[in-house]
Amino acid sequence: MLIIEDDYYQQEVLKIWLEEEAYEVMCAANGEQALEIIAEHKPDLILLNLLMPKVDGFQVARQLKQNPETRQIPVIVVTAVENQSKRVEVLDIGVDDFLNKPVDRIELLVRVKNLLQSRAYCKQLQARQAHLLQLETMASVGTLITSVTNEINKPLHELQTAVTLAKQYSANNTQLIDLLDKATQYIERIDLITHNTQLYIKSISTHSTEERCDIEDVLGQVLELLTNRMKESNIQIQTDIDADLPLVMCSAEGLMHVLVHLLINAQEALENYPQPCITISIKATEDKHLIVSVCDNNADNTEDMYSLITDPLFNTKLPMQSVKCLSSVQNKKPPKARRYVESHQQPLRWSMA
Repeated sequence: MLIIEDDYYQQEVLKIWLEEEAYEVMCAANGEQALEIIAEHKPDLILLNLLMPKVDGFQVARQLKQNPETRQIPVIVVTAVENQSKRVEVLDIGVDDFLNKPVDRIELLVRVKNLLQSRAYCKQLQARQAHLLQLETMASVGTLITSVTNEINKPLHELQTAVTLAKQYSANNTQLIDLLDKATQYIERIDLITHNTQLYIKSISTHSTEERCDIEDVLGQVLELLTNRMKESNIQIQTDIDADLPLVMCSAEGLMHVLVHLLINAQEALENYPQPCITISIKATEDKHLIVSVCDNNADNTEDMYSLITDPLFNTKLPMQSVKCLSSVQNKKPPKARRYVESHQQPLRWSMA
């Protein structure tokens, strides 16, 4: 929250009242200073005095409401101005509320609370709309890719039939049989890739349900899907998987989705890193849980980053660079699976079926 007030005593009174209610408060003594603070911190609410030196409150309000990045920030004008035309002017700019000086403490706190609640609802609505748009986009992409893979499957199966028949008429030609065997392997690989691609598209474009799931089998599908990507980056994949793992109740599609993103993030973290390696482990615990973890061997993380990884907006990726994204675990959880992630050091955890 930002108080823009040139009267020091008035500024301090407002600051004390708000801090007593556990609000975080910043202060500016003039409009010029306020605009710099707003550009850097994007406060959730602004208390604005109209009559100030340098840049006055009218100019500040006008710049805020004309800027798409700050237009939604609620502004309460705190003023002693009684001129009706001035009040109409600032209302026409788009401010959200008025408080007359001297300010009543109870009235201030009620109006601040109401506007902050409205601001929170607005943010939730925007996030929901963005999420729905993303789902709609992914559904369209999924439909397109499903159509393409279906178009691939038909000639692929006909090709498989042709190769099988060719083998029957090439019993005495060893060299031709070897070529046909390789062709069969390539056909099977393309078939597997299209199948896994369809599963992945399903995981991001539909609502998954929980079922008895073989985590090791899902991991195998993911590794097949990303084999070429990992080879291009010269990344070695190591696995540490307990024998005779039980089935667990979770979303197979959701699990596939989260593993794909964890592996891609790990691969990006290892770009230009010497001897890149990703280790995937699946371990059963004594309290009847399975723990799945994906770890890369990039040791360049700093302790400063660890305190930020639970922030959903934290990202170490820079423009035009591929670097680590430590928050991927919490942002890419499989829907409806039983899990908890406290930090990047806490792996995914599922209850056994």
